[in-house]
Amino acid sequence: MLQILCNLVLPGVGTLMMKKPITGILQLLVMLVAFVLTVTVFLTFFGLLIWFIDVVWALVVGVLWYRDR
Repeated sequence: MLQILCNLVLPGVGTLMMKKPITGILQLLVMLVAFVLTVTVFLTFFGLLIWFIDVVWALVVGVLWYRDR
């Protein structure tokens, strides 16, 4: 359950705690791209959209992991 909460705060960290390194690193990289886009004034909407998709992806991975565990 801690992994799912970590994925809410910073997508990818909880996935790494689930011992899924490739998915966790990809989620962290997508989060970094979303952060960079959000900081730029002109691409804020796309950054927030990518961030939202990344959080949903991280939560789905966490819930499926918790269900199969």
